[in-house]
Amino acid sequence: MKRITILLIAAFLIAGITAKSQKVTSGAVVGITQVKPASDISNEQFEKFYLEEFFPAFNKSFSSIPISLMKMIKGKRMGEYTEFYVFESLKERNRWNPKPGVSSEETKKAFENMGETWSKWRELVSSLEYTDYVVLPFSGTIDVKPGNVVAIFECDFILEEGMTFEDLEQLYQKEYGPSIMKNFQGTQFCVFKGERGDRTGKYTEMIVFKSLKEYNKWFMEDGKLSEKAKQAFDNMREIQDRMEKMYSYNNATYYIVL
Repeated sequence: MKRITILLIAAFLIAGITAKSQKVTSGAVVGITQVKPASDISNEQFEKFYLEEFFPAFNKSFSSIPISLMKMIKGKRMGEYTEFYVFESLKERNRWNPKPGVSSEETKKAFENMGETWSKWRELVSSLEYTDYVVLPFSGTIDVKPGNVVAIFECDFILEEGMTFEDLEQLYQKEYGPSIMKNFQGTQFCVFKGERGDRTGKYTEMIVFKSLKEYNKWFMEDGKLSEKAKQAFDNMREIQDRMEKMYSYNNATYYIVL
């Protein structure tokens, strides 16, 4: 129970608006919190509560921190849900949540202002996990919007001999990230490093597709790569092979932003 309470607090330090884009930039803190409805409510009721009741109430209490609900369309947790939220910096995240499981006085007051909506949320959610990530340096800004497909790749690495994790981050920034963006045109890419939660210290890649239609240009219904995607990887074969040799584990989940 204590663990769940801590995670509940971490998940909802996060305010926002699903109708507007979430801007992911270098140095921001991105939170990924896995949630699913209680056994006695349907997915439709769950989504309706988030979109029509929870988000409006939360926006009033935490107006500066965007949040969205994503539904998993592929992967081990297909059909389940994830909250995706963005703080502009570690300083901003710590303003609301100075330590894991610890709410600031400002946060506690904001929860109180949510009234019955906060209590109702706790009744509707049966379990969750979370990680707060720091966004590693990359060029530009990623806008996450309703209708986007978001691919999340949880990666563990066995590095090349003599390589450090600082070297890996530079490889992402200077070579691999730009290569993905060049060859998978129309997509957006960045890398996170776990700062709190279940994947602290571990790396996660994010690719954002504009729509399900755009996603289907790169992946077939059975999950296999399209000819277009195969060609893109062939065009970046040297750096792709190098990265794949270092992956020791790669768990992929795909979401649509509601």
